[in-house]
Amino acid sequence: MTGFELLGWFGTLLYLANYAYLAFYPRWRRPVYFSANGVAALSLVVSSAAIASWQAVGINFFWATISVWLLIGGSFRFVRVGPGVLAVGVGLCWVAALPALFWQWQLAVAIIGWSSTFAFSAAYLLFAARRLSIGPYHLWNAYAAFVLLPQLYLDTNWPVLAMEVCWFAISLSARFNLNQPDEPR
Repeated sequence: MTGFELLGWFGTLLYLANYAYLAFYPRWRRPVYFSANGVAALSLVVSSAAIASWQAVGINFFWATISVWLLIGGSFRFVRVGPGVLAVGVGLCWVAALPALFWQWQLAVAIIGWSSTFAFSAAYLLFAARRLSIGPYHLWNAYAAFVLLPQLYLDTNWPVLAMEVCWFAISLSARFNLNQPDEPR
């Protein structure tokens, strides 16, 4: 196992533990959640860049940026859009991907992978800005994790692929967890 792979597995395990913390711990704290995500994201930026898994780099770079911004006291008052932007962005990706399914399926997989990048990133930003509640946040995470799997398989990005399988399961479980508060207490 290379150092990059080890770093990828570290980021994967930290992300999963932290997402489970958000999903199932009723007294989760924003600084804890965003701090751990920042470290995990930076780990996966490096490990994914090493193998040119660009959707994973995009998602994790954005998550790292949002996390650091929050931790240094940044505000998201400038975020004026709501959850509708997620549906529009993802829908446009699918409109672009569907024709490619018939003549170049790897291109379609890549475009759908970019819809995951958009969904993960936009949902994370909206959640950080308190413009997306936790229930829809979990559903968008489930979508993004699931549709990214084919691209991660093609990239042989095993740490992130394993994480996304678990992320999908946690997202669906958390969405239907009735004890989960929308905001930390």
